[in-house]
Amino acid sequence: SNSALAQILESAQQDGNEIMVFVGNRGCVQIFTGVVEKVVPMKGWLNIFNPTFTLHLLEESIAETWVTRKPASDGYV
Repeated sequence: SNSALAQILESAQQDGNEIMVFVGNRGCVQIFTGVVEKVVPMKGWLNIFNPTFTLHLLEESIAETWVTRKPASDGYV
């Protein structure tokens, strides 16, 4: 479901985990790497607020959400 992204972001925020987010459309791709500081769901919108990154997603319009794991020398990231 579209609420899965909110659950993952809130979990990463609570645990202080760094994440990478790629959001694309026809015109551009927005990329964020770091710790999510504030996740604010409001009236169907998922809002992420960081000092250098702001994202507003209308959850019902999310077409795909991918979770990936990359092997690294100290385990998967």
